[in-house]
Amino acid sequence: MAQIASVAAITGTGKAFAVNEQGVSRELKAGDVLQKGETIRTVGDVQVEMLMDDGRLLAVAPNQVLRLDENVSESDQRPTAQDSAVGAPAATADTVLQALERGTDLSTQLEATAAGLGGGGGADGGSTFVQLLRITEGVDPLSYNYNYTAPDLAPDLQSNPETLTATTMVLTADPAVFEGGGVTYTVTLVDPALTDMTVTLSNGAVILIPAGSNTGSVLVPVQGDDVYKDGETLQASVDTVQGGGFLEITVTDQNVTTVVNDTIDTTPVSVGVTVLGGEGDVNNVIEGNELTFRFSVDAAPQTDLVLNVTIGGVEQTVTIAAGSLFTDVTVNSRADENYVQGATTVTGTVNSVSLRDSGNFENLSIVGASATATIVDDGDVTRASISANDVTENDAGVTFNISLSNVPQGAATAQVLVGETTYNVAIGANGTGTLFIPTNDPDAYKDPSSVTATVTGVTGGNYEVVNVASATATADITDIVGEGDTTTVSLATSNVNEDAASVTFTATLSNPGESAVTITTNLGDIVIAAGDTEGTLVVNTKDSDVYVDPSSLTATVSAVIGGNFEAVDFSAATATARITDTIDITGVTVTTADVNENAESVTFNFALTNAPDGTSSVTVQIAGETGTRTVELDTDGKGSLTITTANPDVYVDSQTVTATVTAINGGNFEATSVEGANATAKVTDINEDGEDTTTV
Repeated sequence: MAQIASVAAITGTGKAFAVNEQGVSRELKAGDVLQKGETIRTVGDVQVEMLMDDGRLLAVAPNQVLRLDENVSESDQRPTAQDSAVGAPAATADTVLQALERGTDLSTQLEATAAGLGGGGGADGGSTFVQLLRITEGVDPLSYNYNYTAPDLAPDLQSNPETLTATTMVLTADPAVFEGGGVTYTVTLVDPALTDMTVTLSNGAVILIPAGSNTGSVLVPVQGDDVYKDGETLQASVDTVQGGGFLEITVTDQNVTTVVNDTIDTTPVSVGVTVLGGEGDVNNVIEGNELTFRFSVDAAPQTDLVLNVTIGGVEQTVTIAAGSLFTDVTVNSRADENYVQGATTVTGTVNSVSLRDSGNFENLSIVGASATATIVDDGDVTRASISANDVTENDAGVTFNISLSNVPQGAATAQVLVGETTYNVAIGANGTGTLFIPTNDPDAYKDPSSVTATVTGVTGGNYEVVNVASATATADITDIVGEGDTTTVSLATSNVNEDAASVTFTATLSNPGESAVTITTNLGDIVIAAGDTEGTLVVNTKDSDVYVDPSSLTATVSAVIGGNFEAVDFSAATATARITDTIDITGVTVTTADVNENAESVTFNFALTNAPDGTSSVTVQIAGETGTRTVELDTDGKGSLTITTANPDVYVDSQTVTATVTAINGGNFEATSVEGANATAKVTDINEDGEDTTTV
């Protein structure tokens, strides 16, 4: 068959059908193609507007029948203005045009005789339909641009009054169909219909049996092809019969059922994974972030869909709620630790579908229903620190305490630099370690110092990142004056005699000085070179004499400078040198002169060999006298003694007077000697002038 028109619009609440020449009907919808030879039937309050192939617009009013044959397609007759006139109170041409532009139902705008199939035909029983053709510009406003005169009604649409009779009607249907298709309902008459017959089924379908035919069919669409288990059984019966010209119809429509079977459509289950928040690469997920696994289907389940899944090795069930396309499950990627875990994966996989809660799908496929995210380390920093306490020089050493902000996994070693030496320090399971550096150095010097240790690296421990910045510590080593740390200063000397040139004082340090040491004494400074412990001071003392004048020379330390000593004790730093006399003997000489007997006296002169130191005298023994005499000496050690000797006589009696020094007194002499200290004066007779002559 050739196309003759298409359905432009269907308005109203009824239904419109197209019946082909074999009696098979189909329900019309906008856009359907109409074939030449089909019959259009409107049932109920519905109007069909058709766009003919030649551009004309035709409308079929409610409850009307129109056969699409040559009578409808021919348009070489142009109606007169009178034929096309619309009488009052019909709408004007402008009203029709405006209605077409607005898409308004023309039946509401045109008069009844023009809108219905019953009133629009000619007096000779022509086709009852309204033809609306394109309006030609420049013509009479009440004229339409088409040439057509409605012919007589086709024979199959006319009533042929014949003798009414009874017949039997049998309703049959496809026993089984698949969803997405349709059920063909067929009405079969024992006798051909005398007039057009309309059979309305209980499901609303309408079967048209043209006059002269004894059968008609209609294809009723069933549910669309979908993914759900929704097979059904349809039952239909004859509801009403109109026309046909029969006196009585016996209907056989019992057990007219059709099974609508599902087509087995597969719905895939898919799994996706994203970083929580929707940002981030699932192939490079930083540990500590959360993952969202989305379990989804292409079509929403009609009941809850329960999936048995494994996420990150943990089996669980997830539910996609009825009406929803997916469900999300959020899990931790893995704990954010400070240790190297490397790249690991978290996989979400659908293992099976619940037999009881399967979403009413015809078939579910879980093939490939899996998604994986790769988790990587994020470089958490473990910080190293080191500390130490100050010590004194007397302590055994410094203990450095190394600590890591996180305990190690497995063995860990810290590299610690002290001076130019690197030490490997084992880190215990508690994240700490110690390094002992000997520093014991008790001494007498001012030498405070320090020891610095720096952590340069950490190996092992399975740490992601170790930061050793600022991991340095310094321990101060302070001086302390302990036993043996005080430097004592001693002073020594030796006794000398008065004839010695000098006295030497020797200063001794109990510890050598690290620099030159100057020892101040009352007799002068003693300088001890750096590294030495002794120094001397020479004091001139020579003083040879004959006097008893022993002495001493004492040196006392009053200050000590230099040496870099922590402490100095010179409280006992004093020394005395004794200067003894040498025994010089002081003698005495006795001189006199001889006299004669006429002299008044004899004088003895005494002279010491050394001047006295202070008063001095000599003890003199005059021979023949029982007592002694004392002769005082002057400062020069000289003195005299006069002995009266005058004895002029006539006798021969010459004599001597001897004076002997028996002792030297005073003078502060070291030693005296009177050996040989005597003198004798002779008293000789004299006969001066013969005076002593005895005359006989």
